[in-house]
Amino acid sequence: MMLRVKIPQRFFLCSRSEDQLESIAVSYIYKHYAITLTLEDGDVKKATWAKPDDYARWYRESTHAELVIADTEKSHRSITDLITPTAHESLLDIIEGAVMKAIRVIRNVGFVPELPESLPRNEPLGEILCSWKPEMSSDGATWTASLPPDSEHGYRSLFWIFGRSGFVSDFTRMPELKVIYWARIKEVLEDDLEIAPQDEFLTNTIGHLRACNFRLALVDAVIGLEIVLTRYLRCYLTTIKKIPGKRIETFLRNDFGLTPRLAGILDLTMHESYLRGIKLDQVLQAVTWRNHIVHRTGQLPANVSVATVREHIDEVLALARTLAELYVDTASFSDRQVIGEKLKANWSERIGWPSLWFKPWHQVYAEVGCGIGGQLSREEMMAIAEELGGYLKARDRRFNPTSHLEVNYKKYMRESIGKYSLGSVFLEGELSVRPVPSVSSSSTNSTSSPSGAGSTEVSVT
Repeated sequence: MMLRVKIPQRFFLCSRSEDQLESIAVSYIYKHYAITLTLEDGDVKKATWAKPDDYARWYRESTHAELVIADTEKSHRSITDLITPTAHESLLDIIEGAVMKAIRVIRNVGFVPELPESLPRNEPLGEILCSWKPEMSSDGATWTASLPPDSEHGYRSLFWIFGRSGFVSDFTRMPELKVIYWARIKEVLEDDLEIAPQDEFLTNTIGHLRACNFRLALVDAVIGLEIVLTRYLRCYLTTIKKIPGKRIETFLRNDFGLTPRLAGILDLTMHESYLRGIKLDQVLQAVTWRNHIVHRTGQLPANVSVATVREHIDEVLALARTLAELYVDTASFSDRQVIGEKLKANWSERIGWPSLWFKPWHQVYAEVGCGIGGQLSREEMMAIAEELGGYLKARDRRFNPTSHLEVNYKKYMRESIGKYSLGSVFLEGELSVRPVPSVSSSSTNSTSSPSGAGSTEVSVT
């Protein structure tokens, strides 16, 4: 049996192309119930405002979130049982929990700080359920009303019912989701993954910056950096240096704070090419300001300009993103070694040792140097990329070579002779006209950084 409710909520969905806005839905499991969430309604329109973001050239306004809850073999209570008046409390718990699980992921993976983090109730259960027009179905095709309609109040907004006539998050701007993040949102919900800590604090920071609350933006940015740095250092010391866990915990004890870790440890664990792109002095100054806020006055120093604070926050976020990506690559150290050995063994006469960088969201960047013999042909480049893609696919079921793999082929003196990208090989003379991927991601490496790697842009304006 299935229960369907429609929860009114305005929501802007933005995309770089019209067709990407046609169907925005996700299915996942919550407490042994099968959940399908769909962002409904709204005509697709072309952006008319000045200089639209590349990922916001088209948009539509979703007016409802449709939630379908279905029984599974593991469900503790049937939908038929939950719809009875005596079970409304349990039913509302399930609806609320299923919705909030999705909202939290959309908020922190899709970077939508205007969405709430909690939903305190403040209305009678019966009125809440009736206002959402619940319907039941046994086949998903024919739906019948399961509760009397609430004609007096009509539809009610999820955030009005559970919140204080607005958003619990304190960010009052209309929620806006760039559909470019929807695949990641679906993956986190479908695979029941944890939200990366840097994404949650980045979302909070974006919200505070949009609200011009630079004090809280700085505090959240530095907290996120501290969490990501500790996680990276623990992984590096375990995986690369093989230090026992007890010694690592002693080394990372609380009295060895964020400032000394940043000032001294980064140079010992990161390749200098990464540090060249980080203004560490500004990061350390931001940490000093955070300490001033938390431990002294509760406010930013009075003589610091808004522009300066924003610049320093940007540097904190940039370092946090770099450390998050280095964590992914460092945690994959053994896999990189094994895959590199396989590829080298099969192409020993034609290539040198391949270098691999594993990035978040399944992205992999590789550099393959030619051997002493003749230059690789286009066919050989494609064959190497396909073999490498096969190894990576066996390791990661969500890996797609066409969208996730980029290979840079280089001469003995490190000059590029061709690249594999988006499922095709482009020789050196063709590289200027090759297609640009829809999402790029900063590259990561525990020893050195590959060239030409970008990062996904997140707007804070």
